Amino acid sequence: MKRRNLFMGLCLAVCLTLSGCSAATESMMMDNGYADMEEMAPGIMMEEAMMDKAAVSMNSSVQTESGAVENDLASRKLIRNANLNVETKTYDEFVSALDGQIASHGGYVQNGETSGSAERGNRWASYTIRVPENRYTAFLSAVSALGTVTYRSENVQDVTMEYTDVEARIRALETEHDTLLSILEKCDKLEDVITVQSRVTEVQYELDSYKSRMRRYDDLIAYCTVYLSVDEVEKVTVPVDEQTVGERIAEDLAENCEDIVEDAEDFAVWFVSSLPYFGIWAVILGGGALIAVMLWKRSARKLAERTKQRTAEAENDTQKED
Repeated sequence: MKRRNLFMGLCLAVCLTLSGCSAATESMMMDNGYADMEEMAPGIMMEEAMMDKAAVSMNSSVQTESGAVENDLASRKLIRNANLNVETKTYDEFVSALDGQIASHGGYVQNGETSGSAERGNRWASYTIRVPENRYTAFLSAVSALGTVTYRSENVQDVTMEYTDVEARIRALETEHDTLLSILEKCDKLEDVITVQSRVTEVQYELDSYKSRMRRYDDLIAYCTVYLSVDEVEKVTVPVDEQTVGERIAEDLAENCEDIVEDAEDFAVWFVSSLPYFGIWAVILGGGALIAVMLWKRSARKLAERTKQRTAEAENDTQKED
């Protein structure tokens, strides 16, 4: 009797509503009498037993898997990724060697971006590289040896619990899907068929979503991600903790002298390249100055003439009064 109640409760949770199917079953039992119900009982009890057995098997599987996960680090679901910044004086050789290391470790470039020019020696590249989990450590060591690593960070995300939860949800949804199909075969009313079929569609959608999430987890776990940034430099950076005080002073002094020389070169290049503009501005300013001088002289001449005329008029007036 307890198993019967358990089975009915499971059917109610799976189908959301079992009134249509229950009504159909009740009508069938009323029409056929208790003898038919007794004939159906063994089949129902067998189905209940099978479902109970499947539930117990699933629970013990989850418990066994959980115990193994807790006791065995290799069974944990880990997503690994790393960030590397590397400097190199030989950019072309580095890129060529990097391609070889990616191929030899069974990886591939998911994204890549480059900028700069070889003439100026300021090329830069950014890569998103995927490598198999079992070659991850060896690949990082190989890439680090190709140039000077200025920054390195690694991150490990443990998704064991999420992964186990998704697995359990998939198994539960698959069980529910099979149960719904079994119930659908027993429904003889159109509204019951529509109700169960609607739930089947919902379960299938959820099942596809969880399976897609599982595939995403499997991909990130099986292939680690390495974010690599490469800078072409004339002089690689030496970590401060590996230098003495004298070496740091000498390096800073040399860098300042190089900066002064580079600034002087940049100014010389700017000045010479700007000479045509200076010539144009010289002509414009010279022409403006010449026009200003001519206007000033003209104004001075007119002022002198007016002053002379006024002086003459004043003298004539004085003579007339005398």
